[in-house]
Amino acid sequence: CHVWVMSADYVEIANDMDSIEDIISNHSSLQGKTVTKISRESLLAQLWAGYGTIHSFSVTFDDKTTLPLVIKRVDPPADGDNSISHLRKLKSYVVEANFYTHIAPILLRGLGQSSVGDIVSTVPLPYSIIHNYQDDDNDDDDDDNANEQMNYYSSPQPPSFQFILSDLSTHYSSSYGSLNPTQTFGALSWLAKFHSTFYQHPLVVTNNDGGGDDKKKKKNKSEFEVVLWPNGGYWHLKTRLDELQSISCSSRNRWSCFHPQKGQLASIIDDRMNHNITKTQSYTLVHGDYKKDNILFSHDDDEDDDNGGVSSKNPTGGRRCKCAVVDFQYCGGGYGAKDIVMLIVSSVSRNTLNSMGGEDGVLSYYYQEFVKYYHLNQNQNQQEKKAKNENEKDAESSSTLPSLESVKKQYELCLLDYVRFMAGWGFWGSNVDYAERRAWSILQQLLSKTKTDDRNDNKKAISVEEVSKVNSSVWKEAIYNRYPLDEF
Repeated sequence: CHVWVMSADYVEIANDMDSIEDIISNHSSLQGKTVTKISRESLLAQLWAGYGTIHSFSVTFDDKTTLPLVIKRVDPPADGDNSISHLRKLKSYVVEANFYTHIAPILLRGLGQSSVGDIVSTVPLPYSIIHNYQDDDNDDDDDDNANEQMNYYSSPQPPSFQFILSDLSTHYSSSYGSLNPTQTFGALSWLAKFHSTFYQHPLVVTNNDGGGDDKKKKKNKSEFEVVLWPNGGYWHLKTRLDELQSISCSSRNRWSCFHPQKGQLASIIDDRMNHNITKTQSYTLVHGDYKKDNILFSHDDDEDDDNGGVSSKNPTGGRRCKCAVVDFQYCGGGYGAKDIVMLIVSSVSRNTLNSMGGEDGVLSYYYQEFVKYYHLNQNQNQQEKKAKNENEKDAESSSTLPSLESVKKQYELCLLDYVRFMAGWGFWGSNVDYAERRAWSILQQLLSKTKTDDRNDNKKAISVEEVSKVNSSVWKEAIYNRYPLDEF
């Protein structure tokens, strides 16, 4: 796959025959073809907060074949401020451009690590990425500063982007309403393939040698931290400080414990999730915005109702559902459970979750799929090494898979982190009641180790007011006792 990438003043591509022909001539799979017609554009969507549009169009060639495409134009407001919100949106498009430039080829060409199954056909194929942003490569960046993480544009004008990608809707369709079991199992299977492809991948694991002339390597950053979000997910704490301050401090608010004026629980959870040790143990690449709006499903599943069957590979039997995924603006490093949390909370109803065996059923299915695809990846890598007559070197390079119990605990941490964001931004999703109930239960379990009923030594529920008064030292002890660093 050849992706045509250039940095230039923003230009409109669609309906510009010369530009389209340049793109086609630079794409290996389309060389030798001549463009004879470019269709009119059809509006598909407006980008969030008026930052641009997405249109569909098609290109017809001299051999009568047609190529359906989408064009995503990003034109941030010229009068945009320097708020965290604005800078976060700008960087999200930088990340998306970098995903298609640097990461998509790994999936589409098997560079660095081979992909397994049909994952390569379930992400948009990039044909062209045009932008006018520049990375000032400031060596004094401080990753602990949210503004520094996002504000690295040397141009005085907001950067503009233009993506031309394959149109997946010709083979997949969108979902309306909550996902049914068939779709949910399919979405989990896609995640397992994606996460296993990048699990402890050399581009994810931090480079600790500090060698070379590259200033970023000297700062011990992984390649993903350079081109994507160091911490994947659109709700990452350091990019959501406004929402954190919006959480009510009232002792009657059960989520006041997340507010920075209380017990520093939000920061403690964030520190535990992003501890350097965990990056080498359990990190992978996460999508970062894994909801039904960004997942397409095979047309074969269109006739299923909410109680439809699931794949024959799924625990309950039935038809297979194939998925494709779009929108990689918040892609970055992290626990794969981040994506599972968002999928379940935002897009899966309580009835569907219960029919799949609840949280344990979902995580068990994801885990078995993850292990399966991980070993398929490993076997394929070994075969490629043998084909290249490469000697097997350090055995320590083999990754150690987390246990199912570790994945369940990672899920708990990620759920608490996601609820922290919603507590300040607003609660939403098909299964938001489950998220609030489950997160509150986890907080109770955390504190039950330190507080019991003095009269009979039996555990009892801790009131909202008591939770709001817990100090940072108690929270830290509770978090690290339940989620020890030597476990994951």
